[in-house]
Amino acid sequence: MRGLWGTAGIRCAAELGNLTDAFTVFFGGTGLAVLFLAVLFGLLFLLAKQIAKHWDFPEEPDETEPETAGPWKSHPFYPVCKRARAAYLVLCFDEVLKAAGQDLERWKWMRNELWSVTKRPEEEWAARVCDLLPAETAFAPTYEELLELRRESPYPEYSFNAAEPETAGPWKSHPFYPVCKRARAAYLVLCFDEVLKAAGQDLERWKWMRNELWSVTKRPEEEWAARVCDLLPAETAFAPTYEELLELRRESPYPEYSFNAAEWKYFHSLYNSIDENAMEQLAFVLSQMADIILDDCGDGETPYTPDSLRFIDETQDYLKSHNIPLPNDENALAHLMKQRNPHSGKPFDPPVKLS
Repeated sequence: MRGLWGTAGIRCAAELGNLTDAFTVFFGGTGLAVLFLAVLFGLLFLLAKQIAKHWDFPEEPDETEPETAGPWKSHPFYPVCKRARAAYLVLCFDEVLKAAGQDLERWKWMRNELWSVTKRPEEEWAARVCDLLPAETAFAPTYEELLELRRESPYPEYSFNAAEPETAGPWKSHPFYPVCKRARAAYLVLCFDEVLKAAGQDLERWKWMRNELWSVTKRPEEEWAARVCDLLPAETAFAPTYEELLELRRESPYPEYSFNAAEWKYFHSLYNSIDENAMEQLAFVLSQMADIILDDCGDGETPYTPDSLRFIDETQDYLKSHNIPLPNDENALAHLMKQRNPHSGKPFDPPVKLS
C-alpha cells in the first residue's frame, strides 16, 4: 500500500506535458497553467502521502525512532493526528483554488470528497485521493478506457463510478450543466449578436445569417453544426467566386457545401463590409458554436457532455477580454435555462423574435 501514492506521482509526472496544454487553454497562459498544475499536483500528492506515510508503523511511534528524531518533535503538527494533518492540506487546496480565481462552490463535489478525510477510513480515503489526481481522470477519453487502463496497472480498482469523474471537477455546478446542447449553442448565438452590436452592425442586415444560426433550436444538431462551419469567414470571405469555393471544397476532406450561390454572395458581402477585428471575433464565436455541438457527440455521448461547457466559459472570457458585453436579455436567458436535457433535447422556439 505504501507504493500507492508513489506510483500515482510517477503517473502524474508522465502526464505533465499534456496537462500543461489543457490548463494553458483554461488559464490563458503557459506560466500560470504550469504554476497551478505544480501546486495542485503537489497538494494532491501530499494529501495521499500524509495518510500513507505511516501505514506500516504503530500509531504511537517510539521516541527513539528516526521519524521522531531531530527537529520534528517541536513541530506544531507533531502531536496532531494524521487526519487533521491531511485536513490542513485540504485547506491549502482551497487556497490554491482561490488564488486561481476559482469559485469554491463549483468545486464542491471534489472538496466534499477531500474533506471526508475527517471520517472515512484513512487508507480508503488516500486511495480515493490518488484516483482524483488529474492523471487519473482528465485524459481518459471514456470511462471504459480508463477502467481498461487500470486493469493493466498494479492498482486495477477505480474508486468512482462513470458519472463521478465528470462531476469531480467544476462542471456539475456550472449554470449550464443541466441545459441541453441546443440551448447551450443558442446562448453562443446571443454572444454572436453581442459581437455584431459591439462592431456597430445593424442586426437587421445580418438577419439571414442570424436566422440560420437560430435554427439550432429546431434543426438536427450535427446538420446545424456543419452549416455553421460553412458560415465561418475562412470558408466564405476569402474565396473570390462561388465556383472557386466549390472547386476548393471538392479537393478537401469535406467536399459538400451547405449553401447556394445567392446565399454565399449574401454573407460574403457581409464579411467584407466589416473590419478585420470584428471578423476575427465573429469567427471565434462561430467556431465555438460548432464545437459545443460536436464535442463528444454521437454514439456513447456522455450525459450532459460536461467537457463541452468549457466553450461557454471560453467565449465569455473572450468577449470580456475584448470589452464586449455578455448577453443580458433576462427573458431570453431564462427561456434557455428552462431547456433541460442530458443531450440535445427537444426542439424549442428561439428566445428572440426573428423576422
